[in-house]
Parts: sequence; structure tokens; C-alpha cells
Amino acid sequence: MNRTKVCHFRSKQCPVRHNSPNIHAKEMRQDGLSYATISHQLKLSKSTVQDMIKNDYEKPKKKRGPKKNLSGCKQLRFKPSIAALKEKNVKITASKLKKEANLEVSIRTVHRSLHENRYQLKNGKKTVLLNKKQKAERVRLCSESNTHR
Repeated sequence: MNRTKVCHFRSKQCPVRHNSPNIHAKEMRQDGLSYATISHQLKLSKSTVQDMIKNDYEKPKKKRGPKKNLSGCKQLRFKPSIAALKEKNVKITASKLKKEANLEVSIRTVHRSLHENRYQLKNGKKTVLLNKKQKAERVRLCSESNTHR
């Protein structure tokens, strides 16, 4: 089979002009062109062309915009809210502080604002939650693996 290299994407032979290389890649593949040829003509990588044809490929979205900051009046709500939580003898967390100060932002934004105001944040300890049976099984497995060494 003798194939001629014709650029379907930017030539006059392409009767319909599409803005999306995704459509052109599918058309070119249906015409019998290889992934390598299509990727060369569209100036994309071979794996990207394969993704475009096999899946409904869309370009990755742009990165997020700037992070949201709290305004000055909202940041002033922190101190009274922290004092109120201390009076209740409650462990202060970002979610509780968010509720106490009536803030409509994410918890991560509260963390960031506290850090900017030089409050010290401690991450909670992550513990493995096992029942007694699971603990015994884990101890047994560890002791067996130590005896085999």
C-alpha cells in the first residue's frame, strides 16, 4: 500500500476546517495513516495522538488561579472566635474556627490565614484504627516475619 504524506490538518484537501486537532486525528486515522505520521503532522506526541483517538481527549485544564485570601474584617474575627473556643475548653480546629467565625471559605483558606497571622498549626496524629482481633493478627504476622530472617 503506497501512502502519500498529505497534511490533512492544514491543507486545502481538508474540506471542513475544524479548530480541534482531535477531530482531524480521528479523520486521519480513519484514512489509514499511522499514529507516528499523524503525530508528526499535528506536531503532537505519539501517545497524545493515541489518547485523542482512543478516548475523548481534551487538553488538560490550566492550573488554578490565585489563592483566595480573607479580607481584613474576616481576619479580625479570628481572635474573638479563638477566645470563645478556649472558654468552652474545646480543642481548636480550623473547621470549628470556621463555624465559630461564620466564615464561608474552605478549611484550607482558614489554615493559610492562621499561618499568615503567625498562629502555630499542628497536624493531627494519624493512628491506625484496628480492633483487638486485627491487632493480634498484625502482631502474629510481625513475629512470624522476624523469626524467618
